[in-house]
Amino acid sequence: MPTPKEALDKSKKSINAAIANIQGIFGKSIDSKSMERIAKEAVIEIKRRTRLGYGVAEDRQPKEKLLSLSYEYIEQRFEMKEDGILSDATKPQRSNLTMTGQMLDSLRVINHRRNFAEISPYGSRWDSDLTNQEVSAYVEAAGRPYLNLSDLEIKKLARFYQNKILKPKLAKV
Repeated sequence: MPTPKEALDKSKKSINAAIANIQGIFGKSIDSKSMERIAKEAVIEIKRRTRLGYGVAEDRQPKEKLLSLSYEYIEQRFEMKEDGILSDATKPQRSNLTMTGQMLDSLRVINHRRNFAEISPYGSRWDSDLTNQEVSAYVEAAGRPYLNLSDLEIKKLARFYQNKILKPKLAKV
């Protein structure tokens, strides 16, 4: 198990690939407020894809199914469902990093400024002494990467920037 510092470092994810793509398309710097909005949209995309059972190994790679759960773990999740612990956002046999929902629900923008934004799970858990960052580092190390952005998601963020941030700003001029 990684140390808390290692877990925090491993669970932080810069959205540099998306930023570079947007700057390449529109040829302009992105202010801090816009970066925060783009990063929040990236969080929404990551949560949606992960809850559907997909991860992305490296930025700009296609999404792929998360590794299957072991038979023993599926049995454990059936018991958790009976006890009301398993999140309503999943099923016992679905690999979508949503056992209790805490890690994905805690995903947020932790740092943003001009041309930079960073996202990470945040905070402690009600079901263990681990932090959400430590759980994130564990699932990534176990071969279930989820914080990267696929090429399609990066293109969606560019469209979000164009349609929700850039166009309204230009309309005011």
